[in-house]
Amino acid sequence: MQDDAPRLHVADTETPGGVSVSAPVWDFPTRLFHWSLVGLFTAAWLTGGSGNRAHEILGFIITALIIFRVIWGLIGTRHARFSDFVHSPRTILRYLGAFFRLKAPHYRGHNPAGGMMIIFLLLAIATICTSGIMMLTQQFFGVSWVENLHMWAAYGILALIAGHLLGVVLSSWVHQENLVKAMITGAKPAPPGTTIVQPNSVTAINDRMRGMEGLYLITLLAGLGGALGWQMTAHRTSTVSNPDERAPPPEVAPTPIEIAVTKAVQSSSPNREFQDYVSSGPGEASRSWLLSSGGRLYDNWFAAMGVIGPQKNHPSWPASNTAIQGEQTWRCKSCHGWDYAGRDGQNRTGSNATGITGLQRAKGMPPERIMTILSNDKHGFTDDIMPPHAKYRVALFVSQGQHVVQRYITPANTVNGDLNQGRNGFQTLCAACHGFDGKARRLGASSDPTYKGNPLWVGSKARANPTEVLHKVRNGHPGAIMISLRAFPMDTAVNILAYAQSLPNE
Repeated sequence: MQDDAPRLHVADTETPGGVSVSAPVWDFPTRLFHWSLVGLFTAAWLTGGSGNRAHEILGFIITALIIFRVIWGLIGTRHARFSDFVHSPRTILRYLGAFFRLKAPHYRGHNPAGGMMIIFLLLAIATICTSGIMMLTQQFFGVSWVENLHMWAAYGILALIAGHLLGVVLSSWVHQENLVKAMITGAKPAPPGTTIVQPNSVTAINDRMRGMEGLYLITLLAGLGGALGWQMTAHRTSTVSNPDERAPPPEVAPTPIEIAVTKAVQSSSPNREFQDYVSSGPGEASRSWLLSSGGRLYDNWFAAMGVIGPQKNHPSWPASNTAIQGEQTWRCKSCHGWDYAGRDGQNRTGSNATGITGLQRAKGMPPERIMTILSNDKHGFTDDIMPPHAKYRVALFVSQGQHVVQRYITPANTVNGDLNQGRNGFQTLCAACHGFDGKARRLGASSDPTYKGNPLWVGSKARANPTEVLHKVRNGHPGAIMISLRAFPMDTAVNILAYAQSLPNE
């Protein structure tokens, strides 16, 4: 750390009185780092949110830039080095006191306050990147303190950026210099009468060579960061997943694990005489059945399996939420919501408000990895609680069966569907059980402790919670003979939901 006053260069030339002369300060790699970080961080902020692959790849590239800046702060040119702008707290306070009295000395490189801000920004961004990468690992996926650290560090850096911008404006005004322009051109004006160095030819050549070395280094690290990010998020483009959620899932031959899953489902079914729809499974499972079965388990796995759920609260259920207790806390939807967005969606408020994050980041993740996460201490789904065949179907649904609710349902709960097309589907599919007016079989059970009020007509439920109804239309209702429209295009389910909202309301 430095404790001295601003060091003036040993001069070859002195600026004439009343004349300001620009001199090179920040090398090209430093400026490239600065503006690249501005652009990449802005892009990362705009693409932020669970499950966005571009956001995650940008995070790896930003991590590489931070690594470059640390290296360049040790071996770079003079004003890029930490030794040039990292000062002791006493020097920083002394500078700030003089600054607010409009008597602050002029520094050729970063002043003490600016140097302090650089360190804070680097630490904050490093925290964001580290926690973000941790969130992609199996060990820390879904761990609340890691996710909260990532979120609050991201919000905290906004305050630092605001302070940085304010400091740039004030410092430019006090010292009568354009710091934004200086970070673009690399040259900074020296006050009249200040001695500056006119580098000799050897020094100039060395600086240019060092600048080229820095350019090679930042390019190499950024490329490696992008490649690593692409590799770490490669599961987003799994050939088995369906990138177009509006289309039915692609049907392929069952994998060995899927064949084993369906056999396990059949062997665990109480009905061995035939493969019934509710408790058993097909001999050769289609992708649509596996996903819809996983969706029903996500909804209520113990009802779907015909068993009694755990009576104690789920290990991750917050003690502050007493609105839901016992086995209901073990339903996936209780934590992550009908929109799969957790605290960022429907579960932001209400009886299911838990502060638990959503599942979008798990889209495209290998089901086997999700099964391991389900079995860890945080989730508590050991094999004696949820058998492997059920965990696999839940994992497959989380990986490949989610849809983006906002594409189909507005914040006002109106559905972006074709009511006339939905009429066709409802009257030929849904009316067989619910009746043409949606009154024949009500939705919701008064015996469910989490259900408030009497069971509702289809029209009432579609208005009150279309997000839940869309999930059930696509996947069916656990433990009930309700068809799933998973094998149909997404628009079929959305149009039926739009029509359901036009049915009688009670």
